[in-house]
Amino acid sequence: MVPPPSPHQGLRGFFRIRFEKSIARALVRTRVVLMALVRATVSLATRTGEPKDRVINVWHFNVPVGTLLFTSVISARLVNFYNAIAAYYGQTIPRGTPLHEISLASVTPNTPGVDDDVMAAPYQVFPWTMTDQPFSGSQALPLEVASCLSFTADYAMRPEEQGATRPRARRRGRVFLGPFNNSVVNVGIGNGVPYFDQGAAQGIVNSYDTHIAVDASPITHVIYSPSDGQLNNVTMAWMDNGFDTIRSRGVDSSTRVTQPIVQEPATA
Repeated sequence: MVPPPSPHQGLRGFFRIRFEKSIARALVRTRVVLMALVRATVSLATRTGEPKDRVINVWHFNVPVGTLLFTSVISARLVNFYNAIAAYYGQTIPRGTPLHEISLASVTPNTPGVDDDVMAAPYQVFPWTMTDQPFSGSQALPLEVASCLSFTADYAMRPEEQGATRPRARRRGRVFLGPFNNSVVNVGIGNGVPYFDQGAAQGIVNSYDTHIAVDASPITHVIYSPSDGQLNNVTMAWMDNGFDTIRSRGVDSSTRVTQPIVQEPATA
């Protein structure tokens, strides 16, 4: 793993510290909230080398006012998480070079509702390296094959449905992990149907608990709902044994097999 750059290295670190201090001052001055909402966008390169084929996961973190150097903390958590589960990732994800990125930006919640938030331009981008190789003997699954890591916050007595709205859905979140290799495929459950291996799922959930949902830390992973402008700490995480298909991750075809078809009219 390539560690995130020190905040004290040159002008980049200087301006980062100034930015973090400015967030704290602005929040205290406006008295709107006493935390900063930080969006962390993880971008995984693929061996196609095409920017459109990068795999994107988006996370949100609550950073209390006055917490300095939080960019290094958040990026380190994410790098440690992805490297802890790297052996499940397919050979289509490059290892050994810092081709992947974590982009951090602040989000200012405004009046609840879609498109009301103020999304700042990324103020820090960390290049990082996926270190562990895929499990020996495994083969890559297609880029669009994923599995969902789901989260929920405390529902706080909210109903699942309320008129035309779904209040509990605003306290659920997810990221689609992958692309994986075939070590995560389990066909031994029954009838030869392939499922996501539950041992792999348990390992991923445990790694999330260890590296991202860090206990006794002021920086917390949260579910952010633009619909009501709230961010709530995650209280449960899970993965089921079903695969998901993210069609936008699929690569363009490189060849095509064609066959001219001649159909003579049927004779009476």
